[in-house]
Amino acid sequence: MNNLTDFVEANEVQTTTRLISEIQLVDVEKRIGIKFGPELKYYVLNFGYLSYKHAELYGVNSNQFLESDLITQTEYLHKYFPVTSELIAIENQGEGDYYMVDSDDNVYEYDSELQELTDWKIKLNEYILSRFKGI
Repeated sequence: MNNLTDFVEANEVQTTTRLISEIQLVDVEKRIGIKFGPELKYYVLNFGYLSYKHAELYGVNSNQFLESDLITQTEYLHKYFPVTSELIAIENQGEGDYYMVDSDDNVYEYDSELQELTDWKIKLNEYILSRFKGI
């Protein structure tokens, strides 16, 4: 997780100053019905969300709390695309192309237009770093 923290600190990556607590994170997990993996938990508790250049990843902040985009987008996908019911939304790259993680921090791409779920075979931190470095 240090590589992600190092990248955030060394670059103009936006985060939130309104972080949630570990107790609030438990409420988020209950709301969406999925436990966060260690990388996603670290991400939410230490950054809230991340935005770098034109890439903005979903997150949770204490202002919006249960109405934060990570939660609302995850609930939307679960409602309309049941194949995503065990995944948490972290990014929408447009045109129905979502990136999601499971409770072990494995990253998946879900194309809602084609209704295809693809395992990227990488963990969350690796995905974020490759996404930001690729910009």
